[in-house]
Amino acid sequence: MNPKNLVVVFIIGVTVSTIGSGGCSQKSPEPNPVSSAPPREGLAPGPSTPGALRLAVKGDSTATFLIDAPLEKIKGRARHVRGTLDVDPNDVSKTRGEVDVDLVSLETQTFDDPARNASQTEHAHNWMELGAETNLLEREANRWAKLTIQSLEIAGPTRLADIPASGGARVVNATVHGSVWIHGVAAPATVRVAATFSTDASGATSVHVTSSSPLTVSLRKHDIKPRDLAGRFLEGALEKTGKKIDDTVQISVDLTASSAS
Repeated sequence: MNPKNLVVVFIIGVTVSTIGSGGCSQKSPEPNPVSSAPPREGLAPGPSTPGALRLAVKGDSTATFLIDAPLEKIKGRARHVRGTLDVDPNDVSKTRGEVDVDLVSLETQTFDDPARNASQTEHAHNWMELGAETNLLEREANRWAKLTIQSLEIAGPTRLADIPASGGARVVNATVHGSVWIHGVAAPATVRVAATFSTDASGATSVHVTSSSPLTVSLRKHDIKPRDLAGRFLEGALEKTGKKIDDTVQISVDLTASSAS
């Protein structure tokens, strides 16, 4: 993510890849309340809004992640994203859905050296309890970061046909409100996106969604922390200097969803 974006991620606390770096910051504020309630299994049921069109997220969608730490920018990408968007052409603000980011597909891209990236990726997976030391059932439970879309704020027309078109595409700038579920913990989520709809006579046939501003996720809220020797050593060394590993992850999504027909 939720999702290394949507985006999201999405999603998701994924650039916990901090472990191989010197990224740190001063102590952050106390976290907001969160929930440990698990997400629903699998993808959402059929659209509940009459007239809504279900669009499936395509497999080449991605979520990217950044920890903008003072000493180093820790970057990563998750290359496996799934989900569904239910779009009502008569009122795009009623769009609902879920975008899931596969955290196992996360790879860090902080360094020019592939070996260092591979090592950092391994540490990141350990932080999220996705590594070889975690049993199979726990790994599967922690595998997906999930962004649930609960409401949209749109400035301007909400009926797709009333949005000015250019070359058959209509762009909607929106603020998405929902929740992000990562590592067994759910928390409120807000992200700004640009959604470019491609349409034909029947309405929306596909949408390309990119983050206008990233979704921010707290590692601490989602209990993502050092779980291997190297990570605990780094955390201890930073604490002795009055610092801590940076807590904020910025998640951006680039996804396309289209109808099955």
